Amino acid sequence: WSAGRHMRQLGVIVSVSYGTDLVNAKNILQGIMDNNEKVLKRPAPYVYAKQFGQYSIDFELQFWAAQHEYWNELKGEIITSIDKTFKAEGIEIPVPRQDLLIRPFDGKEIVITGDQAKTGQ
Repeated sequence: WSAGRHMRQLGVIVSVSYGTDLVNAKNILQGIMDNNEKVLKRPAPYVYAKQFGQYSIDFELQFWAAQHEYWNELKGEIITSIDKTFKAEGIEIPVPRQDLLIRPFDGKEIVITGDQAKTGQ
């Protein structure tokens, strides 16, 4: 929502894989907002863990921007920074996937995970 013609609150939802250090992820996300000069310092930007998702834990970032000319640009900068920083820190943004277990009649199992296949007894 907006607080007049020249300020707008923006939000970004980002997911991390189960097993991620949530305190570290939250600190990284907060730092990304704090270090972007287009994000207003007052009201202060904040991030919180929003929910347990089916494949992830979801965070929501909330921040304010002053210039309507760059609202969409700023949101894109934040998303790009998250992607770049998470990759550098080894934090996975999960995508839905399914593992497939096939049991042929000869008793050997074939497990297909992603694009890898393993055979076993």
